[in-house]
Amino acid sequence: MDEISDLKNQFRRTDERQTSIEPTKSPFRTAYNTPLLLYGSMQPASKEELVSALPERSAADRLTFQYFNEVSILPARVIHPPQFLKEYEDFWSNPSAVSLSWLGLLYGVLSLSHFFSSEPDHRESQRQPKYLECLVQCLIAADYVRGGPYILECLIHYYLVEFYLNPVTEVGNWMVAGMMAQLAFRMGYHRDPSHFPRISAFEGEMRRRVWATIHILDGTMAMLIGAPRIISDGTWNTRPPRNIYDADLDQDCVQLPESRAGTEVTEVSFLLARYKMSLAMGRLVDLSLMNKLESPENVNSAEARLKEAYDSTPEKFKLTSLVHCLSDKPVSVAHRVIITCLYNKSRIILYQRQLRKVASTGSSGPGSSEENENWTSAARRKCIEAALEIMKHLLFLDAETQPGGTLTMMRSKVSALVVHECLVATAALSTYLYRWSDAPAVDESEGAVSKSEIEAILRQSYQTWSHWSNWSAEARRAVELLDLLFKKLGGNSLDIEIDEEALPMDEMELGLDWDADTLGIFFPLLNEPSV
Repeated sequence: MDEISDLKNQFRRTDERQTSIEPTKSPFRTAYNTPLLLYGSMQPASKEELVSALPERSAADRLTFQYFNEVSILPARVIHPPQFLKEYEDFWSNPSAVSLSWLGLLYGVLSLSHFFSSEPDHRESQRQPKYLECLVQCLIAADYVRGGPYILECLIHYYLVEFYLNPVTEVGNWMVAGMMAQLAFRMGYHRDPSHFPRISAFEGEMRRRVWATIHILDGTMAMLIGAPRIISDGTWNTRPPRNIYDADLDQDCVQLPESRAGTEVTEVSFLLARYKMSLAMGRLVDLSLMNKLESPENVNSAEARLKEAYDSTPEKFKLTSLVHCLSDKPVSVAHRVIITCLYNKSRIILYQRQLRKVASTGSSGPGSSEENENWTSAARRKCIEAALEIMKHLLFLDAETQPGGTLTMMRSKVSALVVHECLVATAALSTYLYRWSDAPAVDESEGAVSKSEIEAILRQSYQTWSHWSNWSAEARRAVELLDLLFKKLGGNSLDIEIDEEALPMDEMELGLDWDADTLGIFFPLLNEPSV
């Protein structure tokens, strides 16, 4: 336990140092480290000034084109392209007639497109978030807290820009996500539009997409922060969006077209896949916060719901091997990585409480039934299996975002979306080795992954984490964790190479003694409430 205490104290000292050091240089960071909407002190701007601040039409056209072709990596299909482009043309024909909220949405499109730009001059200009400031000024001038058309869509774009600018300011982003959820409730998005005859079929479907997106953001931040969700089960009845092509949906349609088969991939399919996972993960967060993941019944129920959500996800969004996605576009490969890593992180969080219980006794305990022992053993195996699966994807991302890789054009953008999943996996495997490095193997039966193989994959990941440290605070934490681990194990952090294809990922029987005090560093859901 002294070693575990040392590890936790090390990270406390790291956190204290990070409050005083200069922010890491990155294509995502700016001079400020807090959400501009919450802490900004900008001068109010008139609509005329905000219209004048827009780039020239040709530049706006390029950014808008880029938005609809590159930003689809995100699960935010809250804009209907044909309708937006019609409004876009109307705006340039008569800029003075535009509403402040729609103008804010346009600035949101331009801002997100900026961050996904592959042009060097665009990357440099990200250090001066001019469009983001104008976006915030539009929201304030439109009195966004009162709601209204385009307000939630505008806030969603603002949140996503902030996420990329300052991924380490989780509390601020959590507050913005919570504010969006509260505003969505106030505007009635929690009620299915079919209950309101005045809402057209088109508007109702777009409201469902907005609600699904906000549900995802709310659940994601709740898991990262370790706090209850704003959107809890039983407080809403909005149906999921339909799996239809944008071309099937028209502003003047009287009746919505039938939903396409779940296996048919449309522009909204990734949002639907991410939403299904969000529904299952939300229940997992609730159970964890209420300490109800101690019993096999609750764990098995949550596991079944999570597995059902993943199994119902189209194969197009699952990454089993690069061979299966050789014909995919880069954004499709990114979608596969995101969904697969998200699923496996949820599995780690689901099973770790049983591992903590085992760690406190050293076994299933005297008098425990054989069935209970088998169940805890299966939990250990599943947790390690999920962590190793994520580590495979971490190494895959590092390789494929290098020059000449399949994800070169996306670089750190896709990595930023799964960095926490990779940190969770690294923490799980590192804690296992840290606690058991001097002890006999808990279980290295035939088909299991040995401690030496786990150590090897962690050593191989060290270089990836070092690369990511240029833009990610989570990566810097992983590097420090691995430095401590390798210091205990001995040897250089890069002196072991492995063939990841040779790792037996199936039917693992590894034991894992997991201390909650250590994992509270990485899993806010385990922490005691702060006072």
